[in-house]
Order: sequence, then structure tokens, then C-alpha cells
Amino acid sequence: MKIVESAPSQPSVSRSLKPSLPANFISRPHLFNLFEKNVPGVTVVVAPAGYGKTSLVSEWAQSTDRPTIWLSMDPRDSIQSFFEQIAFSIRQAIPDFQFDPDSHISKDPHVHMRELIDAARSVKQSINFVIDKGTIDNPAVSKFGQVLIDNLPENSHLILIRRQTPEYSLNRYASLGNYSLINSEDLRLSESEVAAIARINGVDIQDPSNRELIEKCDGWPAAVQLLTRSITRSQISNFEQLDMGDPLIALTQGVFKNLNHDEQYILTRLSLVQSFDMETASIILEQDFSETDMNKLASDGIFLSVTSGSNRIFKLNKLTRQVISEMNNLKISDFEAIHSRLATYFLEKSQPSLAIEHLYLSKNFEKLQDVLRTSIREMAIAGRGDLLIKWSDYISDPTAHLGVMRKTIKTIGHLVNSEFDVAEAMATELDYIGQQDKNLVFLHQLSAMILAHVYFTRGQFQRSLTKIYEALNFENPIETVEVTDKIALLRVKASIHFLHDQHSEVIQALKQAKLLEPSEITVNIPYHLACMNSMALWAEGRIFEAAEQANIAITQADTFGFSSISAPFDAYLVLARCQIEMLQGELATKTLKQLQEISQTVQVWPWYFQAADNSLRLEISRGLIHQAVDVIKELKTKQSSFSFTHEMGWMIDSSEILLRSAIHDIPRLKDLMQRAPKIDLTREIEITFDGIHELKERKTSADDLSETTERERIEKYVYQSILNNDNETLALQKLAEALNVGAEVGFNDFFVRQKNLYPILVKAAVAKPTAFRENLVKVMGQRISSKGDEQGSLGEKLTKREVEILKHLSTGVPISAISKKLHISQNTMKTHLRNLYRKLDVDGRHSAVDQARRLLLI
Repeated sequence: MKIVESAPSQPSVSRSLKPSLPANFISRPHLFNLFEKNVPGVTVVVAPAGYGKTSLVSEWAQSTDRPTIWLSMDPRDSIQSFFEQIAFSIRQAIPDFQFDPDSHISKDPHVHMRELIDAARSVKQSINFVIDKGTIDNPAVSKFGQVLIDNLPENSHLILIRRQTPEYSLNRYASLGNYSLINSEDLRLSESEVAAIARINGVDIQDPSNRELIEKCDGWPAAVQLLTRSITRSQISNFEQLDMGDPLIALTQGVFKNLNHDEQYILTRLSLVQSFDMETASIILEQDFSETDMNKLASDGIFLSVTSGSNRIFKLNKLTRQVISEMNNLKISDFEAIHSRLATYFLEKSQPSLAIEHLYLSKNFEKLQDVLRTSIREMAIAGRGDLLIKWSDYISDPTAHLGVMRKTIKTIGHLVNSEFDVAEAMATELDYIGQQDKNLVFLHQLSAMILAHVYFTRGQFQRSLTKIYEALNFENPIETVEVTDKIALLRVKASIHFLHDQHSEVIQALKQAKLLEPSEITVNIPYHLACMNSMALWAEGRIFEAAEQANIAITQADTFGFSSISAPFDAYLVLARCQIEMLQGELATKTLKQLQEISQTVQVWPWYFQAADNSLRLEISRGLIHQAVDVIKELKTKQSSFSFTHEMGWMIDSSEILLRSAIHDIPRLKDLMQRAPKIDLTREIEITFDGIHELKERKTSADDLSETTERERIEKYVYQSILNNDNETLALQKLAEALNVGAEVGFNDFFVRQKNLYPILVKAAVAKPTAFRENLVKVMGQRISSKGDEQGSLGEKLTKREVEILKHLSTGVPISAISKKLHISQNTMKTHLRNLYRKLDVDGRHSAVDQARRLLLI
């Protein structure tokens, strides 16, 4: 019968431990000298199946003092399951190894690989890293092999076990002399080893007929082992043609057929699972289970392999599994009953992802639907789109003729996998199907929910808000979007308003989410609410509480594996903004870098550009103007490369607004302000910055501000203090009120960046010398003193003609040609250049252009 193999849904112990050696294993220590000894180094063991590659490496690993990380590859691995398995393997060998791919949600696999490599560098001792590639390469995973090989840490020895020579370049190690290749010629059994195996199996090697058969194996270890075993049982008729296409299959079939009925029964039933421990085997075999029989089969090493360690994991070898799957006469009468018992077992162990396959194969479809209903949502929020796409085939679909429910789950799987174009196309198709059949009109709500997420990832905010409204306000007797999905949509809505500093709308979205009453509380509901609460607390200006709530949300995401589009992007940005506000610049930089990496990996671009914007604001506040200009150019280039329209241009503009205000470039600042949305930064500049609006108008704007939240009170009182600097009593009173509130909730940076406030802030600190006020004076003083030439300030301003000449200088055109174009004489040009070089404090044309660019004059 055909064995249905499921994709790995969680890490496997059998893939993370080196196999133990069977009792009749022929030790081969004389081959150990073929392994590379130096680090960094690579040993490649290449040979066809049955040459004892894995056994040799396992024996060698046991003989070395280095800890060995063992990773058996699985061609069914997705990127997610691969990195889960690699982290699991590392922990088996080195429990305190500091690498955890779950610590940062949904990163680019290249980022994961770099972090693995960096973590390996931090280990003080040398380590072995064995990758057993098995039979088939997984293209999704193999493409990162070259990254690992090229960047292997100095303390690591990589051992690749393969059936074919790898396509990777190993020049780095070959040039160092730290590369070793072990091939089939090295692995062939010597005459003495063949004789030893024959003795173990009770075969007379001197018998001419036996010797003739064994010589046909040509030192092939597995073939020698299988053949001598068959000779012992006097069953050699099937092995006369060892020059057939796949002799190992023929040998394995022959040996398997010659087992007694009980042994075939046991192996056939055990082949229903990929790997198993004694407890799982007892559930499969029930009264036929015998620990003694299991140990005997494992010790033979012909059909079963077993991991080392206290909690042994058994696994049928690939040849045995292939033979059983191809023998159509092998019927498992209690096939469904076995899978039913296994499903019950895994559900009792709270491992529904392992139970789902068995529920399907046991045909317990009613229970399967119950488990899927919960597991699909859990896998979606955990970023396992690969499992969603696979499980969609198990969905009981009342619309089977159209397959819309299965299509819906597949669509969500593609959404979670960041395949947004595919998700959009499939969601649009679902919506069209719903329009054609009044019984399927509910598909419009499902489609709107999916598209709301898709549009947000691209920064298409208005389209996203429209779809959120449609999904939340859909009226139909069939409720297809559950409360947890509605809360997730409200979180997207809150995020859009949060990004635009629309504080009251953020708070309103949270209130709306809290009014929803779920039929059951799942772990993702408190998580969504924690993310929204952090944004609402930030909106209210309660910085300490917002940072605490953001940390809670990030911890929840780490603990429960929330990733992909459900990753805590919003919480990261809240935390970073709070860290900036609390003058924790270094921490904020790290948090923003994490956010940029995660959002770029999942391709949720609004968070990427917001993280970049906030990072730039930090740079500008430190006076690093020139660096900020370069980053702004890079971000604009990145946005221009997108193949979709978006509403994120203002995020880069906001960085430039702060930059232009820092260097007092009023014309450019006004242009940017006119097209920018009304975010906190633009409102602050409009009121506090001289040259944008008249003083009277600015005072009126400040007086009209609300005082409902802590944020609103602080901002209003500070603006009133700045705008009434001619009335020291009033200015000091308003500033004192703002400082009192700010000290309670965590405002710092907002005060520090109001440089016009410095004189009155000093007086406020003298009047009430608290640690909070004195620290603000100190930090503000440091920031003001650091704003020198990097801020674009010149002791003497350039004239319009000098700026014009400067622009021409940057083109590389000769001086004489510039004079002619500007219609000025050579002598006049020389005078302008002398003045220009003096003002810029430079000694020539090239240095003048460099300085002008640094000061943003050109």
C-alpha cells in the first residue's frame, strides 16, 4: 500500500541525534584519518546508498572531543521547519548555545544563517556540524548552503554527508588545505572486513559459491551485509542477478520477504510513521509490542536505526520504507484504527499538528474539522503558511464542487507566506465566486479580510481601511469572520492610525476591539489586544506604560511563536519610540534595526519605512546630517523600485522635514510640509518653528489644542511656553505644568528637542531642582553644543551667485566655461571663488563641492 508521508510540523529528535551503531557494526577507525582535523574546515563524505557514510561519521563523532551538532535533512522541509529543526539540533548538542531563530519573528533565511554563524563564533571551543543530506536536495533550503560554507566560523568543522558531490564551491578551505573528500573508493570494505561480516552472519567465506556471490558486491557494505544474511537463511535465489538496475532494492526485498510473518507485521505497521519512540511503537503494535523485539531489530541494523541517548528514537531506513511502500500485497487491516490511536495519543499530549494527519487517515473527519478549526488559526498567526496550504486538502468543504473553503485556507496560507500577489489574486477570485452565487455571498467578507492585510503590507492604507470596513460591517446570516479575526483587523486599523499619529482613532479602535465578545478566549486574542494597548498608551502619552505593554506583546510573540503578518511590528515600533522618548538612544537603535529586519523579511513595508524614519530622526538629533542624507536617498530608491502604488512617500519626507528644519532650509521645508500629512512632527514644527506661520496664528493654534490626554496636555503647555517667551512668568508656569506631567508619564526627548526652550528650562530647573529637570537641562545643553558644522551652519551665508557657482562646480565643467555661461568675467569669477572657499573653509574646488554636499548646500 502507498504510505502517506506528512510534512514535518515540529522538530524531530531522530533528526538531531547521531545514530547509535548496531551490535554487529564493523568498526572502521582506520578511516578516521581521512577526516579534516583543522578548523575552519570541511569534510565531504560522498557515496551511493549503502556505503556506511552515516555510520562512519557517527562512529568518528563519538571518538572526537568536540561536541557534534547533527542535522539530518528532510526534503519536505519548509524554510520555517528547517530553522526550527536546526535550532533544536543545536540545543541537543550544546544546551547553552546562544542561537534561537524564534527570538526574532519571521526573518529572512539569510539573516537566520548569519545569526547561526555569529552564534557559532561565540562558542569558545571547536565544534563539529554534521549535515546528513539524505537522498534529495530541498531547493528552498539548499540555496543557503553556500552562505554557510563561505562564512563558516573559525572554530567550526562542517561535515557534509551526501550521495552526490555537492555543487557548492569549497575553494576557501581547499586554499587553506582544510578540505577532505571521502568517497566510495575509501568506503569499500576490505577483504578482511568482508570476512568479518561473513563470520558474524555465520557464512563460510571459503565456500566457492558463497565467495562468488559476495565478490559481486565489490565491497559494497550494505550489499555484503544483506547478502550474507540471506545466505545464512539459505535464501539466495533472488540474488543471482546482482548486476540489475538497483541491487540494494532487490536485496532488501529478498531479505524482507524472508522475514517471518510477525517481523513483517511489526515493520509494516511501524512504517506508518516517520519515526517513533517505544511509547509510540506500543500504541501502534498494542499486544504485539515487545521491547525486546524492538531492540533486536535495531541491533541488527538492517531495517531500523536508532538514535543515541537516553530517549531513543527509532526510524525505518529508507530502503525498507521504499520496499514496504512498493509491495502492494502488504495490507494493513487495522490501518484506520492505528491512526485513530495515534491521533488520540498526540491530542492528549497537546500536539494537534501531529494529530491532524492521523485524524485524516483514520477518517475521523468530524474530529478533524474541530482540530483544524483551532490549529489553522494557530498556524496562521505562527507564520506556518506551508502547513495551511497542506492542511487545506483535509478541510470538509460543503462547497466541494467549487472548493471555496479549501481555496480560502490556501489563500490564507499564501498570505502568511508573504506571497501577497498570489493571495490577492486568489482573494479576488473568491470575491467573484461570491458575487455569482447568493449562497456564497459570505465570501465577500473573507475576501475583504484577506485583502485588508495584503493592502496594508504594501502601504495602500486607504484601500486597506476600506476592506476593513467591509469585513467588519458585513451583514449576512453566515458569520464567516470570527471575533479573533475581527480583532486582528482592528489591530491593522489601529496600526494605520498609529503610523499617521491619529491618536484618538487608535484609542477608539482599541475600545471597539474590547467590546467584541469571543465565544472562547484563545491565546492570540490577548496578544492582539496587548499590541493595540501599547499603541493606545503611546497615543495617550503614557510612555512608561506603553513600553511595558509593548514588551509584554513582544514576549507573547516570542513565547507562542507569533510571526509573519501577525508579528509584533507595532509593539516593536512603540517600544522604540518609547526608548527614544526616555533618551535610551542605543536601545532604540537596536529595536529599530530588529523591526527593519523583520518587516523586510515578511515584506510588510510600512513598518520598514517607519523604522527607517525613526532611525533617521535619531541620526539627525545627533547631528549626523550627511549620513542621514545618504540614507534618505537609498530609501527613495527602494520605494521607486516597487511595482505597486503606495502611500508611504511621506514617511521619507518626514525625515527630511526634520533634517531641513535642523539646517533652516525654509523653502524646502515649506514644500515638504505642504504635502505631508498632519503627523506629530509637522504639527510641532508648524507651531514652534519661526518662518512657517505668523506668531499670532501659531499662538491661536496652540491655545486651541485639546487637553484630554497626557500627551495633549504636555504638548499644549510646552507650545504655550515657547510662544510666550516674552512673558517669562506665563512661560515658566506653562513649562512647569508640562514638566510635572512629563515626569509622571516618561516624556523626555520631547522637551530636549525644543531648543528654543533652553533658557526657560534652565530657570525651571533652578526653581525646582529635581533630578528629572536637571537631566533635561544637561542633555539639551549637550545636544545644542553638538550642533556645529554638521548641522549645516556657516559663519557667513553664501550669496545667491555663490550658490549658483557652487552648483556649477559640482558638474565638473571648467571654470572658464562656467564664467561664460553665467556671463561674468574671469576676474569676477576669481573673486567669487575666493569668497566661496573662505566661507566654506576649504582650499579648492573639489573640497568645496564635498563640503557643500555635507552641508546640504547642493
